[in-house]
Amino acid sequence: MRTTSWASILLVAAVIGGLSAATWARQNKQNKQNKKQDKATASDVDAARKRVADARKALAGAQGDMAKARTGARDAFEKSPELTDALEAVKAARKTYETAREPVMKALADKPAYKAAVEAKDAAEKKKDDALRDGATPLEQRQQVLMAVMDAASAVGKMEKEAEDANPDCAKARKSLDEAIAKLTALRSGFETKLADDAGVVAARQSVQSAEKSLRDAEKDHAEAARRYDAQKAAELREAQRRNDEARRRNHPNNGINVNNIKKGAQLQLRLGG
Repeated sequence: MRTTSWASILLVAAVIGGLSAATWARQNKQNKQNKKQDKATASDVDAARKRVADARKALAGAQGDMAKARTGARDAFEKSPELTDALEAVKAARKTYETAREPVMKALADKPAYKAAVEAKDAAEKKKDDALRDGATPLEQRQQVLMAVMDAASAVGKMEKEAEDANPDCAKARKSLDEAIAKLTALRSGFETKLADDAGVVAARQSVQSAEKSLRDAEKDHAEAARRYDAQKAAELREAQRRNDEARRRNHPNNGINVNNIKKGAQLQLRLGG
């Protein structure tokens, strides 16, 4: 006696219940495809998630290389003869200036007007410290004492500058110091501008930009894979609900496939020898 498969019984029952063999075959094939697609889509999401993680790791590495390239270029600049000479020039100019300024300040310190200005500045500083130390001091009063300190300091500074300007050697030394500082500042500013064009920095920046693009693409692919996966799961849920509804309709005594139809299908299959 030939063994009767459950699929054959369901097929005959479906025909008895009003479903065509072609419709049954399509539904059965679709069910298999859905399962296959579900697994493939889940695999796509996992693979896309891994690509995102790999892209983030690659970007972090590229950014680290970028930082190293910038640090390397900066270290090379700090050790360059040009910068070393500029630093030495500032150091020498400051020493010359301080030497020339010392006798000027000694002479200024003996003048009553300067003494009074310094005492006024010191008094303003003390008053400011007291006001700031007292938490109950009103804001307006705090602002007033701060302004008083600035005015007193400005008065002292003005007198010192006038004394320096009156001394040719001191004035010349201060000018040389200002020029040396300006040259050093220009060198550092120029380096910051040229740093963007350093060959190592340019290559590192291009690597970072490429890694950033790879990460954006990976994140986009992951989002799309997740969207397709969610859509597939939603479609499967709807299909399962539809099949449940259809099964309930078929199992109704007056409609579709029911237990009696399945029994009839099995009996017919046996009589046909299939």
